[in-house]
Amino acid sequence: MPAYTSNRSSTLFAKPSDYPCAISDQSDDGHEAALRWVGSHLQDGQHLTVWVSQKSVLGANDFVRGLTSSRRVEVAVGRGGGFYRANGPVLALYADADDLGKIIRATGITALCVVQWADHLSTWAKEVGATVLHEIELDEEDRVLWGIVEVEELQPEVISALESMTRLINHSNTISAGYEKRVVVRELLKLHDAGLRLPAQEMKEWAAAHGWTSESPKRLANFATRINEGARPRAR
Repeated sequence: MPAYTSNRSSTLFAKPSDYPCAISDQSDDGHEAALRWVGSHLQDGQHLTVWVSQKSVLGANDFVRGLTSSRRVEVAVGRGGGFYRANGPVLALYADADDLGKIIRATGITALCVVQWADHLSTWAKEVGATVLHEIELDEEDRVLWGIVEVEELQPEVISALESMTRLINHSNTISAGYEKRVVVRELLKLHDAGLRLPAQEMKEWAAAHGWTSESPKRLANFATRINEGARPRAR
């Protein structure tokens, strides 16, 4: 399969989510709001899929244990099993930015609600137009305790470069090698050499919101972090 084709309608190229999205915090009220939301998007003939990053999360608390023990719920475990197909809404429990690309690669998702954990996912939520279902008000001390940092706005030049990469690369391929790596590294170095900082977290979330799947958003952020630190990855 060639690394590049001019057929822009090909599914090899990024396709932003065309289903409704929502986001909630991990409080009791946040859990209940998330469950109500996915329930409201469940249609006849569909089932709810609950996604967790690893099996240990299934025993995290009473909410998770009760929900995932239901026969009406399909459980998808990211680590070890993978997640490739849903049939209806998906409730992603305690997903972080690194998880988003793995979740959205699945087909058959009709609605997606993410219950946050450490990552606030503000950029992803903004880009997909996610409904904010519940959000705890935190003072500065709590924000420091939770490790929540201020969201860094993506500069127009950075967004333009991300859009260019999104159009050019084959999203069925890894960006760790070949043509895709050349495109990504070239664009990131051009931004860096123009004096622009590369906000890795926000770029990762933007990429996941615009159809970058699997490990690609994470690898994009890793390239950005290394370049910010002075590295110049080889573009091949």
